Parts: sequence; C-alpha cells; structure tokens
Amino acid sequence: MAAVGGRLRRMAGSFHYKKWVLFYRYQQTFHNTSTPLFHIAVAMTFVGMFNESRRRNASLEAAAYRSRREKVMDSLNRGWMAEREQQSLDIDELEAAVYRSRTSTWPKDLMTTTSKDGEEMP
Repeated sequence: MAAVGGRLRRMAGSFHYKKWVLFYRYQQTFHNTSTPLFHIAVAMTFVGMFNESRRRNASLEAAAYRSRREKVMDSLNRGWMAEREQQSLDIDELEAAVYRSRTSTWPKDLMTTTSKDGEEMP
C-alpha cells in the first residue's frame, strides 16, 4: 500500500515539475510579445466552441423532451375530455326528473301498469 502511495506522489511531483518547466520555457520564448494573448484568444475560442456545442445539444434534448411531454399531455387531455363528455349529465333531463319527483307526475313512457282504480302507475 505504501508503494502505491509513493508512486502516486512521485507521479504528481513529476507532473507539477514538468508543468513549471513548460511554463518557464513558454515565458522565456514569448516574453514581451503579444503571442500569449493570441494563444489565450485561440484557447478561449475553442473552449467557447466546446461549451456552445454542449449547450446546443442540451437545448435540443430539452426541446425534444418538452415536445414528447406536450404530446403525452394532449393525449391525456383528449382522453379526459372524451370521458367527461360521456359522463356529463344532461341538465334538462335532471331538472325534469326533479320536477317530476316534486310534483309526483310521471312521463307517459314510464306509465306502464294500471292500478286497481284504473290509473296508470310507474
């Protein structure tokens, strides 16, 4: 276990040493010139292009998800509307039923039997 830690420490140290050597050589080569600004501009351009492509892909994925969700919600709403239409009460029929129950009158199509007195009964 200690050997692995030692190797990792050596690798990290060598990476940082090489990083500073590269930075020192770059500074020696391009000191007091505008080349570092150009290199930074090029690097920022590539970083911006990368971020833009990722943002565009994320935006397209979000738009596709919203489109699928809208289609599903429209389908659900159509189903609910059809069910609502099937189960909706006819208000005129309901009011007529309330009137008949309050006045004890029955429509002619429900008068099927006759009582002993000769009156039709439901």
